[in-house]
Amino acid sequence: MVKGVPLQQSPSMATTAGNQHDSSAPNINSNDKDSFGKVLYIINELISIFNSLGGIENVYNSLKNCTSDFQKMQIVLRCFENIGSSNN
Repeated sequence: MVKGVPLQQSPSMATTAGNQHDSSAPNINSNDKDSFGKVLYIINELISIFNSLGGIENVYNSLKNCTSDFQKMQIVLRCFENIGSSNN
């Protein structure tokens, strides 16, 4: 780029950038929307579980500071217990 001269966009880039619909993008049917909804639900559940355990940073630090696999297993089991109790 020459100093003071703006970088120009090529014509092919300009036309593809302006398209509202990309024909190569997959169509989303109702099954995909249901699956996406389930993924969002699981993510929300995980966030609430980590928050109930003091936040994800606290859970991470607890796992990092464990000296044995048994301690790590106890923390993970607490997460699963919270999943079970949050579904009721």
